[in-house]
Amino acid sequence: MIRMATVLLAATASSADPIPIQCIVDVHCDPMADSQAVQAQQYLDWVEWVDWGLDQAEAVGGRISFLSTGQFMEWVLEDPSPAESVNLIPRLAASGDDFIGTHSHKKWRQSAHVWPDLGPNPTDAEIESQWVDHQDLVNLVIQDQLGLSDPAEIQAINCVRGAHLPSESDEAFFQELAVAYNFPIREQGPEEAFYAYFDHFVWHPFRPSTDNLLVHNPDGPMIISPFGPVLGPIGVHHGILQDMSHRAVKSRFIMELLNWLDEAAFGDQPHVWSTGWSAHCADLVPGGVSHDAWADMFQWMATHFVNETVAGLQAVEFSTMKASAQLHEQWESDYPGVVPFSYEPEEVDVDAYPWSRAIHTYLVHLHWGVAMPPLGVVRWHHLSEPDSDRQAYVLWTRTGSELVVDLSTHLDTGLDWVAVEPHRGHYRHIDPETVPVRFAGTILVPSDAIEQFEWLADLDENGAVDITDLLALLDAWTGCPDLPATCHADLNGDGLVGIDDLLQLLGDWD
Repeated sequence: MIRMATVLLAATASSADPIPIQCIVDVHCDPMADSQAVQAQQYLDWVEWVDWGLDQAEAVGGRISFLSTGQFMEWVLEDPSPAESVNLIPRLAASGDDFIGTHSHKKWRQSAHVWPDLGPNPTDAEIESQWVDHQDLVNLVIQDQLGLSDPAEIQAINCVRGAHLPSESDEAFFQELAVAYNFPIREQGPEEAFYAYFDHFVWHPFRPSTDNLLVHNPDGPMIISPFGPVLGPIGVHHGILQDMSHRAVKSRFIMELLNWLDEAAFGDQPHVWSTGWSAHCADLVPGGVSHDAWADMFQWMATHFVNETVAGLQAVEFSTMKASAQLHEQWESDYPGVVPFSYEPEEVDVDAYPWSRAIHTYLVHLHWGVAMPPLGVVRWHHLSEPDSDRQAYVLWTRTGSELVVDLSTHLDTGLDWVAVEPHRGHYRHIDPETVPVRFAGTILVPSDAIEQFEWLADLDENGAVDITDLLALLDAWTGCPDLPATCHADLNGDGLVGIDDLLQLLGDWD
């Protein structure tokens, strides 16, 4: 029998609920083939399968942020009937919060359906002309398909820019063009460099600087809302080996969710958080790398998060680049001078990691495996590392009440299990019949996976292990209170505060 015991909430969110994590899904047209005949078939295929992708999103309340090359839009203008038969452009614009953006690589328009690549060392004038080629055709489709003629209204819709030129080595010119052609929002991508350092993406919208795209510039002209590249592949993107298999994407999202909950419980102010995935039009065609996981990802996110509360809060909402950028602008107004995200090192520096290192250490590299059976208000998911025995369960409640739940019929009782508090990594050995589930979640791991973080003895969290921590430990000297109460002075997690904990604190003394 499953047994649950409810206790008073030990940690609560701030009086103003945090902003839900913005789940952003990008679809964009890459350059088309050189052959006009092949382009014509690509156009038909892309209309059909972007329409299908939009259907999958709409079925669960999902949304799509759509950006297009001028090549694709040239076909919409010349042969509008395939797109109009499914009302594609108006639906995409509405799905994206009244935006359709511009995307381009290195092709420029020479004549109708003739789009050669720029040479290896294009001039600034050639790059700017290429920007205009693509933007103009997107604008013409917005005018034609949405019935707009006011340049300001068209500009408000074509407000997001993704481009391979100018290159990231000339970010100043990229932003100069963005200002000149009225693009205040940047398609995600260049901030993926962060993945190389910590195996996950940036989680907050910010304004990239021109000399380091991971450094926030409060005066920067463009807002970027990070999420992830193309759903499906495990391979090199932006020069970095990245895992975008659906199981990896789900696991990284759960890691982000715990950080979001951590901020709700312990943070000074809410940030804007973003997550999501991307696809090229061709990736949605049957056999494309995103096709098989596409509908599942929307359904998974809707079922477990968008349509359910987490800790009594709305944790996730389907969103768009435009909506998340507007949220960030409001956040800047509400918290002037606060940095949303900024990572200055150009190498791995754990001291500069801006979120919970405990959550990262326990969950990085894990893949989502299965949603475990709901237990009353408790929701939990099993994660594991491919080709490894490493595993974890992540638990939270729908209500935010702190609980003790009996998992003895689900867990391997041959293992010694440890319940980890995500905030700083304090842990406690537990019986599978008495597993604590806390407001900010619980990470459940076998005891051989324990991480003895150097800061655990810093009980007052002042950055040093000193006399105040010693006094706090001595004040707690006895058996720990019953779960789910916390007992941070119990440094070895055995349920007692005694000599072993004292020796550990002295060993960590600053």
